[in-house]
Amino acid sequence: MLKRLLIGGVALSLLAGAGLYWWQSSPAGIPQSAVEGAAPTPARPDHYTITWAGDTMFGWAGQRLIKKKGPKYVVDKLRPFLAADYTIINLEAPISTLTREDMPEKHRVWTYNVLPGSLEGFQHVGIDAFALANNHAFDRGTQGVLDTLRYANDGGFVVFGVGMNREEAESPLFVETPFGRVAVVSLSHRGPRLKSAADGQPGLVYLSRAQMERGYELAKEGKAELVIAFPHWGINYEGVDAAQKRQAKAFAEIGYDLVIGHGPHVQQPVARFGETPVLYSLGNFVFGTQGRFQKNGVTKDPYGLIAKTFIGPEGVERIELRCILVDNLKVKYRPRPCSDEERADSFRKLGPGVIVEDDAAVVVF
Repeated sequence: MLKRLLIGGVALSLLAGAGLYWWQSSPAGIPQSAVEGAAPTPARPDHYTITWAGDTMFGWAGQRLIKKKGPKYVVDKLRPFLAADYTIINLEAPISTLTREDMPEKHRVWTYNVLPGSLEGFQHVGIDAFALANNHAFDRGTQGVLDTLRYANDGGFVVFGVGMNREEAESPLFVETPFGRVAVVSLSHRGPRLKSAADGQPGLVYLSRAQMERGYELAKEGKAELVIAFPHWGINYEGVDAAQKRQAKAFAEIGYDLVIGHGPHVQQPVARFGETPVLYSLGNFVFGTQGRFQKNGVTKDPYGLIAKTFIGPEGVERIELRCILVDNLKVKYRPRPCSDEERADSFRKLGPGVIVEDDAAVVVF
């Protein structure tokens, strides 16, 4: 169970009757009263660390830079933020040499693939596992999924969230730590061209209450001490929607210890349901499209988040969030750490459920 802390000097148990705690950002910034007296667990050398990054796609409009400078160059500025015992990303494209022209829907605009040579960049920054339960998993059809499994295995990566059959697709990722086994459950909202895994049918698993329960059941059957949800959900370039809130509440009711979301391409606030912290969206990590951070005179938050969880005897004892600038009109397909001003703006919008310590926003729970 996640370690309990006090917020504002008032025990969370006094709020239990509501069954739901929702932290919202305000124009005036983070209300200090919301976190007054809170003292997040300090990072310790014996913590086991898992780093998490969001929507990732090497290629498309960013392929020219990769071809010119190499995949290591594209991600090198983010390498210090990713240092951990284990690192997981949402890979939002199949690893395949198949092109859009090879597909029946060749005229569809948003269809991606990651070339196998780009895996060198992921190796350079220490990525260990790819979650592939997302709406672009089948952008190169079933063959693209098969290619992904082969190239990932050859590169030393673990893929979860898809599988050759239902059993494989439902299986959580298991990470061994000195403090027990961690299970990560990858589920996706529905999308066009996606295939639900079945006996003899490669595919993924859709985000539903039944599948949340199934993922938790499989995690516990696998002797997991901690169960973390890593869902692909939300609306592109928008804030938290009603479905995300319902699904986050369901994850908490089922017993998940932490929810780390991705999918909208922008960062979203931090929340808490019962004893379960929810990071609604990490936003983009490295994503090779121009993006829609400026549209119709409105500028969306051009930030992504890299999360680091610190696991100890009490479970997830600390969560740090770091800001990266991901608007490709500004960073030219090479994301970088946020400046002091950008970081302050990003962290303010996460809501009062975080405390800023140096270059990190630390989640209070």
